[in-house]
Amino acid sequence: MWIFELALTAWLGWLFLTSAGFRALLAHLAQVAFAGARAASALLHTDTQGTAAALGITLLKMVPGVVAVLALAVRLRGWERLRLPLWGLLLLGIFPLACTVAWTPLRIGALTTLAALAAWLTKYPWLRWTVLLPLALYLEVFALHFLAHPVVRTFLAHRPLPVLTRSLVARCNQNDGQRPLNLHDEQLGPYYFSLARLHDDELLLTNVGTGLSREAGKAPENFSSWWLRRQGEGWVFDDRSAVAGYLQNGCLINDEIWMNEDRGRVVVGVLRDPASRRESLRFIPLNAGSNNMALPVCRPERGSVIVSETMSGNRMWEVSVDTETVRQMGYEPGGVIWAARGHNSADLTINDASDLMVYSLQDERVSQRIPAGVFMFNRHETCPLDDAVALADMTGRVRLFAREPDGRYRFDWGISLPSPRNVAFSPDCRFLGVTSMDDTTVSLVDLGMRKVVATYHVGPVLREILFLGPRELAVTDACTLTTFRF
Repeated sequence: MWIFELALTAWLGWLFLTSAGFRALLAHLAQVAFAGARAASALLHTDTQGTAAALGITLLKMVPGVVAVLALAVRLRGWERLRLPLWGLLLLGIFPLACTVAWTPLRIGALTTLAALAAWLTKYPWLRWTVLLPLALYLEVFALHFLAHPVVRTFLAHRPLPVLTRSLVARCNQNDGQRPLNLHDEQLGPYYFSLARLHDDELLLTNVGTGLSREAGKAPENFSSWWLRRQGEGWVFDDRSAVAGYLQNGCLINDEIWMNEDRGRVVVGVLRDPASRRESLRFIPLNAGSNNMALPVCRPERGSVIVSETMSGNRMWEVSVDTETVRQMGYEPGGVIWAARGHNSADLTINDASDLMVYSLQDERVSQRIPAGVFMFNRHETCPLDDAVALADMTGRVRLFAREPDGRYRFDWGISLPSPRNVAFSPDCRFLGVTSMDDTTVSLVDLGMRKVVATYHVGPVLREILFLGPRELAVTDACTLTTFRF
């Protein structure tokens, strides 16, 4: 146990001393914690019952992880208590991890059993490592996501794991919805990243790829991006795309899909000729030097794409698709930006980890900031008809905000859902699709009835959600593309 603690302390200390990015991350996490506490206080006044219930359930989810560590703390004596600061630091991570855990009977039983066992075994010094067991269970959802890490995916691109393919085949066959009609097992994998609609009958499903540029368009099938076309009431794979990387959901300008690369290096334009079905790519250097970028916003009336950083400085850029020039915008909203949206020419809506903001494009400044969630490491969505905003608070609450005639937003109503992540409005704004952070479900909310009318089982590695029509919903996961008609 002490070897683990020593190694972890040394590693964290080395990162703190040598990595400006790690120090910035710690500062952002502290900022998120304070902003979340402030937002919780405000939301307990505007969305009292729902917020209180969501926070209460999240705190209950934390208990198994906290109990084992507290039992260890009680049994430490003398100089051994010098280890407590490290464990206190680890406990700070339980709150966001608890938000990703769906509260199912099986998981409750497993966490409770592991916590009780670990608390009892801490009386034996050589078994105190068991306090890690309940903490490890919180990380379950990230296990398959880890396979898309650059180092791991480069290795697996040429050394496939048959056991992974077999497990994915079994899981995908059990899921709800419809996969592409010509899907075969070799295309399954936890590497699909985003989905963009070029036309009503044509989609682009992007993949992180192998990480080797020379293999673009020739990678193994489960590392390839794909064009899909509609066939009857389903979809079929049409052809490979040469696009690859951590590309965010795209938007359209003049029948050209625009995406920004998650690492902040380039903005990518993808065009496909409708007759020959040949694609052409444009790469506009951004060189943001960021490790994470928010989703792009297309402004056809301005002929530009707006992209923003999530953490490293919160800078925003406007990229002209005609001149391919890049301009840094004049004001940084601050916070940890996760998404910007906009359906009118006057402003954008932006969300960070706790607030909804209105950003004036004319003045390039934030004109309104309103508490919207306690912990929102995800994107919001706006209704194209009335600019209503839906946001998913990962503590277990989806909130909707209505826009007043003066352009300001106010809280309208909310609905409780387990570990909500990303949201999407139907084109007529009568329905809202919500994915879960534990990668297992998609909930369909009837906004008129204000209740969940359907729950679909999906996953694993659930990433994006998009409506393809008024009554057709799509998600991307390790099963490639899954659609639901209702």
